Amino acid sequence: MTIANDVMSRLFEISHQSVSNLSITQWKVLFDDERRTWQASIDQALLGGALADRIAFAFSSGYLSALRLMFPDFLHDGFASLCVTEEEGNHPKAIKTTLKNRDGQWLLSGLKTFVTGGCDAEQLFIAATTDEIVDGRQQIRVVRVLAGQQGMEVTELPTLPFVPEVNHATVRFDNAQIDISDILSGDGYSDYVKLFRTIEDIHVSTAILGYVARTAIFYHWPERVVEQILALIISHRQLGLMDVRCSMTHLALAGARQQMDELFEKVDVEWKKSDKNGYECWLRDKALLKIAGKAGSQRRENAWASIALRQKY
Repeated sequence: MTIANDVMSRLFEISHQSVSNLSITQWKVLFDDERRTWQASIDQALLGGALADRIAFAFSSGYLSALRLMFPDFLHDGFASLCVTEEEGNHPKAIKTTLKNRDGQWLLSGLKTFVTGGCDAEQLFIAATTDEIVDGRQQIRVVRVLAGQQGMEVTELPTLPFVPEVNHATVRFDNAQIDISDILSGDGYSDYVKLFRTIEDIHVSTAILGYVARTAIFYHWPERVVEQILALIISHRQLGLMDVRCSMTHLALAGARQQMDELFEKVDVEWKKSDKNGYECWLRDKALLKIAGKAGSQRRENAWASIALRQKY
C-alpha cells in the first residue's frame, strides 16, 4: 500500500502545477523523467497522464507504458508502436505480412495500414505470418524493427478528427532483413497482440484518468467528484497489476469502464464550468475512448462464457 499511497501523493503534487501548451517533445521529457521514478508500468501511465495537458499526450503515456510492460526485453526511451492492422483488418487471418527464412536470412515483407505514432516510432513490433503450421494454422510471430531500416517505408496518414497530435502511418516492408534476436518467442497473436489489447486498454484509461484528476484538482472541482476519480484510479491501478489472461480481470475491467462512463458525465459538467477551452478539446478527443469499446465488450462476453463453462464441469 505504501507505493499506492506514494503514487497518489505524487499525483496531487503534479496536479497543483500548471501544465499547458506543451509540445509532444516537451511532454515526453517530463514523462521520461517521471517514469524512471516508478517501477510499475501502470504508475508510469497514471503520472504521465497527469503531466499531460491534452488527451493525446495522456494516450501516449498509456500506450508507451503498455508497450514497456509487453516488451520488457526491448526497453527503449523513444516512441514505439505495435503494428498489426492490415487491409483486411487486425484478426489473425487478416495478417498477410510475412516473415520468411531464405538461405538462413529472415526477411520481412508486407504492409501495415494503420500504425499508431508510426512517424515518431524509433522501434516497431510487427505481427507477421511464418511458414510454420501448428494444428493446421499458419503461425504468427512478432518481430522488432528499428526505424530507418533498409527495406522499410513509412508514409504518414491524414490527421484523425480527434487527438490530432497523435500521428498515424502506413509502414511497408520489402524483404527487410531481421536479426534472429529480434524475433520474439511465443505465438505472436495469442501471446502478444491479443494480450496487448487489454493491457493497452487498462493503461490508456488509467493515464486519461490521471489527466482528468489533475484537471479536477487544479480547478478545484467538487470534492465528491475528485474522490470518485481517485477511487476509479485505484481500481484501474489494481487492474494494471492483475493477470490479463484471467477472466476476472476482464469482468472487473468491464465494470470499471461502466463506472468511468458514468463519471465522465459529471466531468463534462465541471469541465465546461471551469475551463471552456480545455472542455472543447476534451469533447473532441474523448471519442478515443469509444474505439476499444467493441473489443472490450467481446472480452467481457468471453469472460462470462469461460466462467460458465468452468462451473458446468
